[in-house]
Amino acid sequence: MPLPLLSLRRDDRGGGDDTSALFMSDSVPTGRMGAHLAGVKPGDVVAVWGCGAGG
Repeated sequence: MPLPLLSLRRDDRGGGDDTSALFMSDSVPTGRMGAHLAGVKPGDVVAVWGCGAGG
């Protein structure tokens, strides 16, 4: 992790469990990388489909 102080955030909202956090830790960066590689910009309309937890 190149910038841990910028990349890591504490979630004090509560309501989540460890399993949900584990899946989010995989899905969010996968989606972000996909959007980056596709050149998605703010305001763009996109459709995502696929198989599995990460789509």
